[in-house]
Amino acid sequence: MFCGVGPFSLYCWSHKNCSVYANDLNPHCFHYLKQNLDLNKVPNNKINPFNMDGGEFIKYLLERVDEDDCHIDHFYMNLPALNIEFLTFFR
Repeated sequence: MFCGVGPFSLYCWSHKNCSVYANDLNPHCFHYLKQNLDLNKVPNNKINPFNMDGGEFIKYLLERVDEDDCHIDHFYMNLPALNIEFLTFFR
C-alpha cells in the first residue's frame, strides 16, 4: 500500500521471489510504477499494480484470500502518517 513508484515492491519481488500486490492512489505514481516494472523486466504476474484507495485495496485483497485460497503474509504501508487509519480494515 502507498507503494509510490514501487521501490519496496521491486525489492520484495527480487529478493524473496514472491508475488507482490502494489497499490498507490496517486495516478502519477501508478504510471511510473508500471513504467518501473517494465524497465526492470518484471514478469507480468509477479508484481500486480493497482491504482485504488487504500481501504478498497485492503478489502479487495482480503476478498481474494477468502475466494481464491490465496495466502498473504505481509502488508507494507509506506506512509507512516496514515497507517493507523487503515488498521480498521483488517480482521
